[in-house]
This record gives sequence, structure tokens and C-alpha cells, in this order.
Amino acid sequence: MDKFDLYAAEYSKLVLELNDYDKASNIINNKGYDFKVSVNLGKKIHRVAVKLIDLDLEKFITLLDNKNIAIRGNCAEYLYPLFPKKCLRILCEFEKSINNEIDRIKIHSKIVGLQRNDKFFIELYKKLYKVEDLSMLNREK
Repeated sequence: MDKFDLYAAEYSKLVLELNDYDKASNIINNKGYDFKVSVNLGKKIHRVAVKLIDLDLEKFITLLDNKNIAIRGNCAEYLYPLFPKKCLRILCEFEKSINNEIDRIKIHSKIVGLQRNDKFFIELYKKLYKVEDLSMLNREK
């Protein structure tokens, strides 16, 4: 395994862990639920995703085809500026795959935020990809 593969395995593990931890059923029924754990997992995912993008963007793009929809969905959030249509389709597929309405709403709000070009996402992408004009990144043109 090379460095990328090690980070990709860690990324997948963290995404699945956060996806399970942040399910509404776990939050509601778990007196031991700690929001800080969720935040820390999210920060770890972000650090690893940035590392993967820096190491080999093309290999990170292949995660959009991962068999696990949670991994594909998380990856789509990072790669949206490169493949907006494909990433929105993946996120919509992820949303439809979720049974709990509260959990679906979380994904739906991300989709709406991306479609509206919310400042939160735009600034994140500008920093991540080190560009001011995100349209330059779009590979679906």
C-alpha cells in the first residue's frame, strides 16, 4: 500500500464512523452521545480529505465510484467544483438511500447549499483548491 492508499483507508473508516455516529437514532437514544466526538470526526475527515487531494487528486476522484454511498457522498462534497452535476447526483442518491427523515434533511441541506452557492461552500472550495474562480475547476463543461 502506498501513502495515498493508507490515507484513503483512513478516510473511508472515518466517514463510515461519522455516518453511523451522527445518525438521528444514535443521537436521540444515546445518553452518551457527545457532539464533540462528531465535530472531531468531521475535522479528521477534512484533514485526511485535504491530504488525499494534495497527494493525488485523480485517485481521490475515483472514490466517487466507491461502492459505499456514504463514502461517495462525502467525496462528492469535496469534488463538487470539479464535477457539479455528478456530485449533485451522488448526493441526491445518498439522500434517497437514507431511511430516517432527520438524517435525510441533513444531506438535503447540503445539496441546497451547494445549488445556491452558499458562501460557506464557496470559501471552503476556494481555500481547498487555491483558486478564486471556481468555474475554472469544472471538468463537466
